[in-house]
Amino acid sequence: MGGGRERCCCGVPGCVIFQDNFDRANSTNLGSDWTEVVGDSEIAGNTVQIPDLGLIKCNTPHPIDTPTCVVFADIANDPPSGKYRVLVNYVDEDNYLFGQYDSAGTLSVGEVAAGVETILDSVACGGIVFGDVLTVCRNKGGLYAGVGIASVWAWHCVADNGGRYTGLASGSGQIKFDDFYFEEHYVTDPDCKQCECHCNEFCVPKTLYLTFSASDCCEDLDERTIELTFDAGAYPEFQWTGSDDLPVWDDCVNPGTDTYSFILYCTPDESQWRLGGAFTCSPAGPDLPRMPDIVYCNPLYLEYHDFYCYGSPPPDPPPECHIEKIIITE
Repeated sequence: MGGGRERCCCGVPGCVIFQDNFDRANSTNLGSDWTEVVGDSEIAGNTVQIPDLGLIKCNTPHPIDTPTCVVFADIANDPPSGKYRVLVNYVDEDNYLFGQYDSAGTLSVGEVAAGVETILDSVACGGIVFGDVLTVCRNKGGLYAGVGIASVWAWHCVADNGGRYTGLASGSGQIKFDDFYFEEHYVTDPDCKQCECHCNEFCVPKTLYLTFSASDCCEDLDERTIELTFDAGAYPEFQWTGSDDLPVWDDCVNPGTDTYSFILYCTPDESQWRLGGAFTCSPAGPDLPRMPDIVYCNPLYLEYHDFYCYGSPPPDPPPECHIEKIIITE
Protein backbone atom coordinates (compact mmCIF):
# COMPACT_ATOMS: atom_id res chain seq x y z
CA MET A 1 0.00 0.00 0.00
CA GLY A 2 1.39 3.41 -0.89
CA GLY A 3 1.50 5.78 2.06
CA GLY A 4 0.70 9.46 1.93
CA ARG A 5 3.94 10.26 3.78
CA GLU A 6 7.27 9.20 2.38
CA ARG A 7 8.74 6.55 4.63
CA CYS A 8 11.46 7.88 6.85
CA CYS A 9 13.87 5.03 6.21
CA CYS A 10 16.37 5.60 3.49
CA GLY A 11 15.54 2.27 1.83
CA VAL A 12 18.80 0.57 2.79
CA PRO A 13 17.96 -3.13 3.29
CA GLY A 14 20.20 -3.32 6.35
CA CYS A 15 17.91 -0.93 8.23
CA VAL A 16 14.99 -3.37 8.35
CA ILE A 17 14.78 -5.63 11.39
CA PHE A 18 11.38 -7.08 10.48
CA GLN A 19 8.61 -6.34 8.00
CA ASP A 20 5.21 -7.78 7.21
CA ASN A 21 2.87 -6.74 4.39
CA PHE A 22 0.18 -9.22 5.57
CA ASP A 23 -0.27 -10.44 1.99
CA ARG A 24 -1.57 -13.91 2.74
CA ALA A 25 -4.83 -15.82 2.93
CA ASN A 26 -7.52 -14.64 5.30
CA SER A 27 -7.02 -16.37 8.63
CA THR A 28 -7.53 -16.05 12.38
CA ASN A 29 -3.91 -17.18 12.71
CA LEU A 30 -1.51 -14.27 12.23
CA GLY A 31 1.50 -16.56 11.84
CA SER A 32 4.52 -17.30 14.01
CA ASP A 33 5.87 -13.74 13.77
CA TRP A 34 3.05 -12.35 15.90
CA THR A 35 1.45 -12.97 19.30
CA GLU A 36 -2.17 -11.99 19.95
CA VAL A 37 -1.82 -10.50 23.43
CA VAL A 38 -5.28 -8.94 23.77
CA GLY A 39 -8.31 -9.80 21.63
CA ASP A 40 -8.67 -11.93 18.50
CA SER A 41 -6.95 -10.29 15.54
CA GLU A 42 -6.97 -11.74 12.04
CA ILE A 43 -5.60 -11.46 8.54
CA ALA A 44 -8.35 -10.00 6.32
CA GLY A 45 -7.99 -8.65 2.80
CA ASN A 46 -4.18 -8.56 2.98
CA THR A 47 -4.26 -6.42 6.11
CA VAL A 48 -4.15 -7.18 9.83
CA GLN A 49 -7.50 -6.45 11.51
CA ILE A 50 -7.33 -5.67 15.23
CA PRO A 51 -10.49 -5.60 17.39
CA ASP A 52 -11.51 -2.85 19.78
CA LEU A 53 -8.69 -2.49 22.39
CA GLY A 54 -6.85 -5.43 20.82
CA LEU A 55 -3.05 -5.70 20.89
CA ILE A 56 -0.57 -7.81 18.92
CA LYS A 57 3.15 -8.17 19.62
CA CYS A 58 5.83 -8.59 16.96
CA ASN A 59 7.94 -11.56 18.09
CA THR A 60 11.19 -10.20 16.65
CA PRO A 61 13.16 -8.12 19.19
CA HIS A 62 15.67 -5.45 18.39
CA PRO A 63 18.99 -7.28 17.81
CA ILE A 64 20.86 -4.64 19.86
CA ASP A 65 20.24 -3.73 23.49
CA THR A 66 18.95 -0.24 22.71
CA PRO A 67 15.60 1.55 23.04
CA THR A 68 16.10 3.21 19.65
CA CYS A 69 14.09 2.18 16.61
CA VAL A 70 11.77 3.44 13.88
CA VAL A 71 8.44 1.69 13.24
CA PHE A 72 5.92 2.35 10.43
CA ALA A 73 2.51 0.98 9.54
CA ASP A 74 -0.08 2.05 6.97
CA ILE A 75 -3.58 2.97 8.11
CA ALA A 76 -5.79 0.54 6.18
CA ASN A 77 -9.37 1.54 7.03
CA ASP A 78 -11.12 3.54 4.31
CA PRO A 79 -11.91 6.04 5.67
CA PRO A 80 -9.82 5.90 8.87
CA SER A 81 -11.93 5.27 11.96
CA GLY A 82 -10.72 4.63 15.49
CA LYS A 83 -7.45 4.98 17.36
CA TYR A 84 -4.43 3.47 15.62
CA ARG A 85 -1.41 2.60 17.77
CA VAL A 86 2.14 1.62 16.89
CA LEU A 87 4.01 0.23 19.90
CA VAL A 88 7.72 0.48 20.70
CA ASN A 89 9.83 -0.53 23.70
CA TYR A 90 7.26 -3.24 24.40
CA VAL A 91 7.94 -5.28 27.57
CA ASP A 92 4.49 -6.78 28.16
CA GLU A 93 0.87 -5.66 27.90
CA ASP A 94 1.33 -3.49 31.01
CA ASN A 95 4.56 -1.76 29.97
CA TYR A 96 5.27 -0.14 26.59
CA LEU A 97 5.39 3.16 24.67
CA PHE A 98 3.16 4.08 21.75
CA GLY A 99 2.34 6.59 19.07
CA GLN A 100 -1.34 7.01 18.28
CA TYR A 101 -3.45 8.57 15.57
CA ASP A 102 -7.08 9.21 16.54
CA SER A 103 -9.37 9.67 13.54
CA ALA A 104 -11.18 12.36 15.56
CA GLY A 105 -8.15 14.53 14.67
CA THR A 106 -5.32 14.10 17.16
CA LEU A 107 -1.83 12.65 17.11
CA SER A 108 -0.35 11.51 20.43
CA VAL A 109 2.51 9.74 22.14
CA GLY A 110 1.98 7.87 25.36
CA GLU A 111 3.14 5.18 27.72
CA VAL A 112 1.68 2.28 29.62
CA ALA A 113 3.59 1.68 32.85
CA ALA A 114 2.50 -0.93 35.40
CA GLY A 115 -0.81 -1.08 33.58
CA VAL A 116 -1.50 2.67 33.83
CA GLU A 117 -1.87 4.53 30.53
CA THR A 118 -0.69 8.14 30.20
CA ILE A 119 -0.87 10.41 27.16
CA LEU A 120 2.42 12.34 27.21
CA ASP A 121 1.78 14.74 24.33
CA SER A 122 -1.07 15.37 21.91
CA VAL A 123 -1.41 17.68 18.91
CA ALA A 124 -4.18 18.43 16.45
CA CYS A 125 -3.78 16.49 13.21
CA GLY A 126 -6.46 16.34 10.52
CA GLY A 127 -6.75 15.26 6.91
CA ILE A 128 -5.39 11.73 7.35
CA VAL A 129 -6.66 9.25 4.76
CA PHE A 130 -6.53 5.56 3.87
CA GLY A 131 -2.93 4.52 3.18
CA ASP A 132 -1.23 7.24 5.22
CA VAL A 133 1.70 6.06 7.31
CA LEU A 134 1.80 6.20 11.10
CA THR A 135 5.45 6.59 12.10
CA VAL A 136 6.87 6.14 15.60
CA CYS A 137 10.50 7.04 16.16
CA ARG A 138 12.44 6.35 19.35
CA ASN A 139 15.86 7.86 19.97
CA LYS A 140 17.83 7.49 23.18
CA GLY A 141 15.94 10.23 24.97
CA GLY A 142 12.65 10.79 23.19
CA LEU A 143 9.50 9.30 21.68
CA TYR A 144 8.11 10.83 18.46
CA ALA A 145 5.02 10.17 16.32
CA GLY A 146 4.08 11.51 12.90
CA VAL A 147 1.33 10.60 10.45
CA GLY A 148 0.45 11.31 6.84
CA ILE A 149 1.71 14.45 5.15
CA ALA A 150 1.12 16.74 8.14
CA SER A 151 4.26 18.66 9.16
CA VAL A 152 3.54 18.09 12.84
CA TRP A 153 4.95 15.68 15.40
CA ALA A 154 3.81 14.64 18.84
CA TRP A 155 6.79 13.96 21.09
CA HIS A 156 7.98 13.69 24.66
CA CYS A 157 11.23 12.96 26.47
CA VAL A 158 11.13 9.48 28.02
CA ALA A 159 13.41 7.10 29.90
CA ASP A 160 14.40 3.62 28.74
CA ASN A 161 11.97 1.03 30.12
CA GLY A 162 14.07 -1.89 28.87
CA GLY A 163 11.57 -3.02 26.21
CA ARG A 164 13.01 -4.25 22.92
CA TYR A 165 9.86 -5.45 21.11
CA THR A 166 7.28 -3.64 18.98
CA GLY A 167 3.62 -4.17 18.12
CA LEU A 168 0.29 -2.81 16.94
CA ALA A 169 -2.86 -2.05 18.89
CA SER A 170 -6.29 -0.45 18.87
CA GLY A 171 -6.89 2.35 21.31
CA SER A 172 -10.54 2.31 20.25
CA GLY A 173 -12.58 0.65 17.52
CA GLN A 174 -11.86 -2.13 15.04
CA ILE A 175 -8.88 -1.00 12.99
CA LYS A 176 -6.72 -2.27 10.14
CA PHE A 177 -3.01 -1.88 9.42
CA ASP A 178 -0.90 -2.76 6.39
CA ASP A 179 2.84 -2.73 5.55
CA PHE A 180 4.46 -2.95 8.98
CA TYR A 181 8.18 -2.06 9.18
CA PHE A 182 10.44 -2.32 12.25
CA GLU A 183 13.81 -0.68 11.53
CA GLU A 184 17.02 0.43 13.13
CA HIS A 185 17.57 4.06 14.05
CA TYR A 186 20.50 6.21 12.95
CA VAL A 187 22.05 5.77 16.42
CA THR A 188 22.79 2.09 15.76
CA ASP A 189 23.22 2.29 11.98
CA PRO A 190 24.21 5.61 10.33
CA ASP A 191 22.76 4.39 7.03
CA CYS A 192 19.30 4.68 8.60
CA LYS A 193 17.29 7.82 9.30
CA GLN A 194 16.60 9.46 12.64
CA CYS A 195 13.19 10.96 11.70
CA GLU A 196 13.53 13.93 14.02
CA CYS A 197 16.00 16.72 14.52
CA HIS A 198 17.31 15.95 17.94
CA CYS A 199 20.79 14.89 16.84
CA ASN A 200 20.27 11.16 17.34
CA GLU A 201 21.02 11.02 21.05
CA PHE A 202 19.11 13.90 22.58
CA CYS A 203 15.58 14.84 23.50
CA VAL A 204 15.08 18.54 24.05
CA PRO A 205 12.45 19.53 26.68
CA LYS A 206 9.59 21.75 25.57
CA THR A 207 10.71 24.52 27.93
CA LEU A 208 14.29 25.82 27.81
CA TYR A 209 16.11 28.76 29.38
CA LEU A 210 18.55 31.22 27.82
CA THR A 211 20.86 32.86 30.39
CA PHE A 212 23.32 35.76 29.98
CA SER A 213 26.70 36.20 31.57
CA ALA A 214 27.59 39.88 31.05
CA SER A 215 29.84 42.64 32.33
CA ASP A 216 30.93 46.22 31.69
CA CYS A 217 28.08 48.46 30.52
CA CYS A 218 25.57 45.62 30.37
CA GLU A 219 26.35 44.07 33.73
CA ASP A 220 22.66 44.36 34.63
CA LEU A 221 22.05 41.58 32.09
CA ASP A 222 24.27 39.22 34.08
CA GLU A 223 22.41 36.06 35.09
CA ARG A 224 19.16 37.32 33.54
CA THR A 225 17.11 34.56 31.90
CA ILE A 226 14.61 34.29 29.05
CA GLU A 227 12.25 31.33 28.87
CA LEU A 228 12.07 29.62 25.47
CA THR A 229 9.00 27.51 24.72
CA PHE A 230 8.37 24.98 21.97
CA ASP A 231 6.51 26.49 19.02
CA ALA A 232 4.11 23.74 17.90
CA GLY A 233 3.36 23.69 14.19
CA ALA A 234 6.09 26.20 13.36
CA TYR A 235 8.59 25.94 10.53
CA PRO A 236 11.18 24.61 11.01
CA GLU A 237 9.28 21.85 12.80
CA PHE A 238 11.48 21.98 15.92
CA GLN A 239 11.59 25.58 17.09
CA TRP A 240 11.67 27.32 20.47
CA THR A 241 10.97 31.05 20.91
CA GLY A 242 10.95 33.53 23.75
CA SER A 243 11.20 37.23 24.54
CA ASP A 244 11.39 39.50 27.55
CA ASP A 245 12.08 43.12 28.55
CA LEU A 246 15.57 43.25 30.05
CA PRO A 247 18.18 45.95 30.71
CA VAL A 248 19.47 47.56 27.52
CA TRP A 249 22.86 46.73 26.07
CA ASP A 250 24.21 50.27 26.54
CA ASP A 251 23.13 50.72 30.15
CA CYS A 252 26.06 53.06 30.83
CA VAL A 253 24.63 55.68 28.48
CA ASN A 254 20.92 54.95 28.05
CA PRO A 255 19.60 53.08 31.10
CA GLY A 256 16.27 51.38 30.61
CA THR A 257 14.90 48.20 29.12
CA ASP A 258 14.73 46.65 25.68
CA THR A 259 12.78 43.72 24.24
CA TYR A 260 14.99 40.72 23.55
CA SER A 261 13.60 38.04 21.24
CA PHE A 262 15.33 34.75 20.53
CA ILE A 263 14.66 31.72 18.37
CA LEU A 264 16.33 28.34 18.81
CA TYR A 265 15.65 26.01 15.90
CA CYS A 266 16.76 22.95 14.03
CA THR A 267 17.91 23.49 10.46
CA PRO A 268 15.56 21.96 7.85
CA ASP A 269 18.19 19.40 6.87
CA GLU A 270 18.08 18.13 10.47
CA SER A 271 21.81 18.55 10.92
CA GLN A 272 22.34 21.54 13.22
CA TRP A 273 20.79 23.69 15.92
CA ARG A 274 20.94 27.46 15.57
CA LEU A 275 20.21 30.35 17.88
CA GLY A 276 19.27 33.76 16.50
CA GLY A 277 18.28 36.96 18.26
CA ALA A 278 16.58 40.28 17.66
CA PHE A 279 17.12 43.33 19.88
CA THR A 280 18.37 46.93 19.78
CA CYS A 281 22.11 46.83 19.31
CA SER A 282 24.10 49.05 16.95
CA PRO A 283 27.71 47.93 16.48
CA ALA A 284 30.34 50.65 16.40
CA GLY A 285 31.62 49.41 13.06
CA PRO A 286 30.47 47.27 10.12
CA ASP A 287 32.66 44.33 11.12
CA LEU A 288 30.91 43.75 14.44
CA PRO A 289 28.11 41.16 14.30
CA ARG A 290 24.65 41.84 15.74
CA MET A 291 23.98 38.27 16.81
CA PRO A 292 25.75 35.40 15.10
CA ASP A 293 24.11 32.01 14.75
CA ILE A 294 25.15 29.44 17.27
CA VAL A 295 25.70 26.06 15.64
CA TYR A 296 26.03 22.83 17.59
CA CYS A 297 24.41 19.43 17.79
CA ASN A 298 22.86 19.27 21.25
CA PRO A 299 21.40 22.70 22.11
CA LEU A 300 21.42 21.96 25.84
CA TYR A 301 24.35 23.69 27.53
CA LEU A 302 25.25 25.31 24.26
CA GLU A 303 27.46 28.35 24.85
CA TYR A 304 28.47 31.41 22.85
CA HIS A 305 31.41 33.41 24.20
CA ASP A 306 32.67 37.00 24.03
CA PHE A 307 30.18 39.12 22.15
CA TYR A 308 30.67 42.90 22.26
CA CYS A 309 28.03 45.48 21.44
CA TYR A 310 27.71 49.25 21.63
CA GLY A 311 24.94 51.78 22.15
CA SER A 312 22.96 53.62 19.50
CA PRO A 313 24.06 56.22 18.61
CA PRO A 314 27.45 55.24 19.99
CA PRO A 315 29.30 57.90 21.97
CA ASP A 316 32.95 58.56 21.25
CA PRO A 317 34.54 56.45 22.59
CA PRO A 318 31.66 53.98 22.86
CA PRO A 319 31.18 52.09 26.14
CA GLU A 320 31.58 48.35 25.84
CA CYS A 321 28.87 45.87 26.61
CA HIS A 322 30.55 42.52 27.09
CA ILE A 323 28.35 39.46 26.71
CA GLU A 324 30.74 36.86 28.07
CA LYS A 325 28.46 33.92 27.52
CA ILE A 326 24.93 32.88 26.47
CA ILE A 327 23.91 29.40 27.57
CA ILE A 328 20.86 27.22 26.86
CA THR A 329 19.69 24.96 29.69
CA GLU A 330 16.65 22.92 30.62
